[in-house]
Amino acid sequence: MIEPTKTVHISQYKNGVITEVEDTTLSEYHLTLYVNGQRQVVISCTPEHLEEMVLGYLLSEGFVKDLSQVEHINFSGDWSLADVWVKQENKPGLVSDCAYVKSNAVFSVSGVIRQFERFIWASRKHYKTGGIHCAVLCDDQDILLLVNDISRHNTIDKIVGMAYKQQIDLDSKYLIISARVPSDMVQKVINCGIPMLVARSLATYEAIQVARRSNLTLVGRIEDKQMKIYSGKQRLK
Repeated sequence: MIEPTKTVHISQYKNGVITEVEDTTLSEYHLTLYVNGQRQVVISCTPEHLEEMVLGYLLSEGFVKDLSQVEHINFSGDWSLADVWVKQENKPGLVSDCAYVKSNAVFSVSGVIRQFERFIWASRKHYKTGGIHCAVLCDDQDILLLVNDISRHNTIDKIVGMAYKQQIDLDSKYLIISARVPSDMVQKVINCGIPMLVARSLATYEAIQVARRSNLTLVGRIEDKQMKIYSGKQRLK
């Protein structure tokens, strides 16, 4: 498998002069996913935590209602092909039509702000390159998991897969992500039963409507001890 970052020689303009320098950039990996013998998708990703990403994808995209339905995962072609077999297979998106967040978890506003500040520090420190998305799984006390990927959608899948393998209960935790929030990302979080999503940027109108229909707490744009609560304010105290 390729490394998540690589070094390249580039030309750089700085202080009125063009010079030749060495730079660190991101690697892009392509994983083809088969579910029960049917090709489903080619995922462009950062080549780390691939098994966890596949597990999270199966749940967040509605192929299964629970990851215990996954019977077998086999990687081949230097991890470029994943062959997955699941029982009681759903059509993608089937779960999303009726998904509703049932968690009664409550989080402190001060804790969310504190974890967001820690998230900003961690996401800047983790990679030299910039231009990569980061997600963390939190509770009021700790950041439990951190992942990076070139795709913001993949960060959610990787977090979910990691939590499953480490037997971390998702319905009492929340996600912080480095990106703006479209409706399909909100749907991923809902399908996984995570009660709150906190974003560094804004949520789209459609994302807000999906969150409200499904009882997801959606928070965005935390700055200067302030935040936008788009939906689910009952989970914040």
